[in-house]
This record gives sequence, structure tokens and C-alpha cells, in this order.
Amino acid sequence: MSDPRRIERRQLLWAAGTGAAGAAALRQLTVTPSAGAMTPSRPAGAAVIYVSGSGDDGSDGSSPATAMRSLQAAYASLPDGGGTLHLGAGRYDVLDGLQLSPLKPAWLVGEVRPRKYVPSESRSPYPGGPAAVIFSSLGATSLIITTRPPKDAMGYGFKFSDLVFELTAPSTKFAIDMNTVNMGEVEGCVFWADVHTWPAAEDAVAVRVFTDRPDGDSSWWRIHDNVAAGLALCILGNDTGPRYNSNQHVVRENIALGKGRSTTNARPCIRIVGSHRSVVRDNNIEAYRIGIQFQGCWMCTEDSDGGEVVDTFVDLLGCNGCRIAPIGISTPTVALPGALLVQGDHNSDGNIVVAAGAYSGAASRTYPGSAGISLSNHDNVVTRSR
Repeated sequence: MSDPRRIERRQLLWAAGTGAAGAAALRQLTVTPSAGAMTPSRPAGAAVIYVSGSGDDGSDGSSPATAMRSLQAAYASLPDGGGTLHLGAGRYDVLDGLQLSPLKPAWLVGEVRPRKYVPSESRSPYPGGPAAVIFSSLGATSLIITTRPPKDAMGYGFKFSDLVFELTAPSTKFAIDMNTVNMGEVEGCVFWADVHTWPAAEDAVAVRVFTDRPDGDSSWWRIHDNVAAGLALCILGNDTGPRYNSNQHVVRENIALGKGRSTTNARPCIRIVGSHRSVVRDNNIEAYRIGIQFQGCWMCTEDSDGGEVVDTFVDLLGCNGCRIAPIGISTPTVALPGALLVQGDHNSDGNIVVAAGAYSGAASRTYPGSAGISLSNHDNVVTRSR
């Protein structure tokens, strides 16, 4: 009987073409003989460590059967070039916070995709079924944090997928806290707090990305398909102090459920600071004082974000040349008589605001200002979609 792997190789080579081009295409594929299926090849030298809620740090983590137990020990076992941590279902206590080096990139991925829907009367621990749950019994300020890299160095390539971050400690402010790291991604995660206690910190945030160095950069993050319940979704850019590079982010298709618009210290659900060409779109945002806030931004885009029970859906502070087109809160309601779809301060000019086609209220009710002036600066333009 012929070797099935040889048959597959001939078929692939025939499909890809012959000669150098066909051989190059073939090298990009890995064949699983038993199933005859093609799977993406793993980069040469990429390390994989398995972690389990029932693992042992005395094991080598090379397979699910020899999984390690703690995330810090598993991360330390990765080579200097970084690699992947596969987290099986279980609870992972990071104590004072999982410390990551920005120069040692890692992909933390759960093996079980967490449930996105959590019943309204849920209490901790996370009630959504099997998942990799990261928490801190010591109330770490940040559950996962990168240290500041040395001068002229920057981090790249961190990714977090299919994880649950449980923020129930009073002092926990951030779930993922990245300093001077570019090209990161957060997808398919749940940021959750006990609905009866919430994080005691009203200003808790799921993801913070920033740089505190004039020569640093914290750009090109992708935050998508996540759920944040009881806290803000993200702060991208320096929240206070000088604004250094934090550009070209994409925040899309997330679901965010705040603690309520009456929480005076709560952060905007999505806050982007000092950025250009960042995109926010297709998010569902509910129960925040401010849904999306751009500060000191230019050439950014917001499009098709919806939601309700938000006092101000899009807030522009010192922004220029942005295009804003939300679909949430098209008119004030009985519950929110002063609700605003978009507001801008006197330092925001040259922005274009597109009102949803179904909008039927007066501009003076939906946008601040009087006598038909839609935003505080007259250089802004408000138009209707067709």
C-alpha cells in the first residue's frame, strides 16, 4: 500500500504548480496524514507550553498530559524568543500579577472558548462553564502587566485569546496592562466581575495600552469580539501626562455592559488618547456615562456603534478631522432626557458627524449647542446618511 503522505504531497504539488513556486507553496503547508487535512504550519522554533488547572510546575509542559500549573512558571519556561501558552480549563491565580517582558512575546490562548452570556444574577467565581479563568487572590493592580522595556527597545506581538479575566478584588484596576508594546491583539475574551460586588474600583478597565517614553510606541492593537461586564473596555494611549505614539488601533465588535451611568468615577467604555487613524466600529455599549471618547485625536473613525442608557455616546475633546457616525441613542429618551449622541468641545474642529438615517429628532436636542449649531465649534459638519 502506498504511503498516504506521499499521495497528499503529490496532490498538493499538483495543485500548487511545479518548479520552485510549487515547492515554495508546499513548504507553507503541513499535512495531517490520519485526517488528510491541511493545517497552517507553525513557525520554525516556536515554543508551546501547556498549562492546566490540575497541572504541576515540576512537569515540562510539553503536552497536555505534562501540563504546568502556574502561568508565571510556564512563561518563564519559554525561550527568550517567546512562544505560546495553552491554558486548559481551570482557575489561575496570578497573585501579585503575571509579569511579562515586552521583549519576550507570548500568545496566551484558552483551549475552551468562554461563554459570552453570563446571567444577570451571577456571582463569583465565573459561572459560565469550563474556561481558563485568570484572577488575583491578592488584589493585584494589574492581572497581566509588562515592565517598561529598556531605552530604544519596544515590545511586539502579544496576543490574548479565549480567556476569562475575573476582576473582583477591590484594588484591581486593569486586566491587561501593556507598556510600550506594539502590534498586540485581544480577542474572544471575557472581562467579568461579580454583579453583586463588582470591582470596588469604579474606574477598572479591561485593557490599557500606553507608553511612558518619548521614544516609545504603543500602536497597532486589535481589540475585537470581547465582552466587558462591570468595567470599561479599554484605554489606548496615555491617560494622563504627555501623549506619545499610540496610533492606528482597531476596536470592533465588542459587547460592553457598564456598572451604570450614575457611577461618577467610571471610565468611558472606550477611550483613545493622542491617536491618529484609529478605528472604532460595530460595538454594543450600554450603561456608561460616556460610551466612546476621543481626546487629542485626528483622522480617527467611529462607525455604527450602538447601545443605550449612555449619557453621551461619542465625546470629542480637542479632536480634528475625525469622522463620527454612531447609531446608538438617536434621540433622548424619558430615562435620559439630556442624552447626547455626539458632543464636541471648543477645541474640536473640522470633524464630520453623520446622523443615522432613522434619526427624527431636532439637532439641538441630539447635539449640544443652540440655534442649529450642532457642535460647539462651527467648523464641524453634521450631515445625514442616505
